Formats: sequence, C-alpha cells, structure tokens
Amino acid sequence: MKKLVMVAALVVCAGSLYAQGQIQFNNRVLGEVVSPIYNPQTATPGTRVSGQPTNGTPAGATTYTGGGVAGTGFTAQLWASTNGAPASSLTAVTDPAGTTSFRTGGFAGYVTASTPTILGVPSGAPATLQVRAWDNRNNTITTWAQVLADPTIPRGNSDLFTVTLGGGLTTPPSMVGLTSFSLTVVPEPSTIGLGVLGVGALLLRRRK
Repeated sequence: MKKLVMVAALVVCAGSLYAQGQIQFNNRVLGEVVSPIYNPQTATPGTRVSGQPTNGTPAGATTYTGGGVAGTGFTAQLWASTNGAPASSLTAVTDPAGTTSFRTGGFAGYVTASTPTILGVPSGAPATLQVRAWDNRNNTITTWAQVLADPTIPRGNSDLFTVTLGGGLTTPPSMVGLTSFSLTVVPEPSTIGLGVLGVGALLLRRRK
C-alpha cells in the first residue's frame, strides 16, 4: 500500500514538473492588474497610444479618447513565447481559451476572462506575452494575418510583458505587467479626401 502511495505521489510530481504553463487571460483583476483596451483615438485614429490610464492598476496618466472596446464584434488574442523572445518570435496561443471577446457596458475595455494553456512554456517558467485585439467584422476576421492584410481594420497590440506561468499544482497568475493600449485604424481614402478638401476650403476662406 505504501508503495502505491509513493508511486502516485511521484506521478503527480512528475506531471506538475512537466505541466504546460497557464495564465489568467483577464485584464481586470482588482488589486493586481486593471488595463483596459481602447478604441482608436477620436482625433488621431492612426496614432497608437499606450500606457496606464488614471483608473488603471497601477494607475497612470495616459489619456484615451476612444472609449473602451466592447462586445463580441472585437477579438482579443494572447500571443506568447519563451522568456526574452522578440515580438517577431511570438505566436498565437493555440488553446481556444487564448482567443476571446470583450465585455460590454460598464466593463467595456475588458476581455471576457479565460485561462489558456501556453504550449512550449512549462509551469514555473517565465513567458514573454502580448495581447492583440481587432475588429473581427462579424467574426469574418479570425486571424492576425487577415488583420494585417487590410489596413482599414481597427487593430492594436500591447507592449511585451513577462509573467511566470502557473499550472499543474500552481494557480495560474494574472497578467501583471500588461499596460493599456489603443487600437489604430487607417482612414479610408474617401475620408482622407474629405479631410484634404476641408483644409483646402479653410485656406481659401482665409485668403479671401
């Protein structure tokens, strides 16, 4: 009987040793991390803004004018790699829980929480992470490659951050180190044309 108990304990230890890492994919964990994600800036939609707002945790002073991203029409996806990897080496987390949508109402800007498994990074090891978000156009845009192929799709990404993963016998940690960011969008040509005409009209009016 004692041998069976010892064998079982060894199996559990071995399983936890080689368990793949996990993390709480949640940008609103009170007391730990509050980093809402915002729509494009109202006056400068093509300019990316990053940094904690005054209501963030930790609190910052960055001002966002686009309001929080909200609803299932937007996708948030977690990208990851081993510690210290550059952004070009990150890959989308394959666990379905690594892709989620956004909450609404008073919780706009916050993702619908999940706990994905990060393949390739074991529990207890640090991982370099990034959150990417975009307008999924009624769930027709499902990959980052599709986003990059169309500059008119609002999209954005967080700065890189590092977290030591949990999993196995260790509780998955929150995304401490994540900072808020805004989506960006390239205005459509017609919008740019109207803007140019507007500037031209103002210049003519000043000359008169």
